[in-house]
Amino acid sequence: MTKISIYLSGSIKKGKDDTKRSFWTYDDMKYIINNIHGYEVNILNPATENIKRSNPLENFGADLYLVKMSDFLFTDLREKRGIGVGSEMTMAKYYKIPVISICPKESNYRRSKLENVCGEDLYDWIHPFVLGLSDKIVENLKEAIEWVNEFVKRSTYIKDLDKKPHPVDEFQKISNNWEKNDIKDFGIIDEAIRLFIENQLDNSAELDDANGN
Repeated sequence: MTKISIYLSGSIKKGKDDTKRSFWTYDDMKYIINNIHGYEVNILNPATENIKRSNPLENFGADLYLVKMSDFLFTDLREKRGIGVGSEMTMAKYYKIPVISICPKESNYRRSKLENVCGEDLYDWIHPFVLGLSDKIVENLKEAIEWVNEFVKRSTYIKDLDKKPHPVDEFQKISNNWEKNDIKDFGIIDEAIRLFIENQLDNSAELDDANGN
């Protein structure tokens, strides 16, 4: 059976004093494996991989290597997360890997109303970086898996399946053979900047001063 790999981005428990309530669990991983249709699922979870943590740079490289090897990235945004999660989401866009963010309503990154943000009240608010870097935002793991199953079903093959992987690849990524026109890549960053320049830059005196205008 063909294999797909899913990277689980989220918090790694850092000692007994870590008070976060949500981490990727064994039951989560089992649920993913049992509910992705038509593929053998390889879970890439940095919290359970055999990675030594004593060398920070190697640790950094290990996590991003796993991101690069993934076909999908699931982001756990049920609680406030740290710098690593945002970096992994950005890395996924660099390689045009679909990012599915589990970000429930009325959680830290998604609110029906957020009052007095730089003088504005915001409605149906999603954190801008979550919105910009996610291909799909869902309420729970069940919805994330449903989206993956639908995405895989509608994807078309555009490359030779027998093409050998890049030497750094641990295995052939099936998603290398998918057409992913509706998946964001690094161009989303330039697109967001362009929208700001076109719609707001002229109204920002402070930024005009910074540009020497």
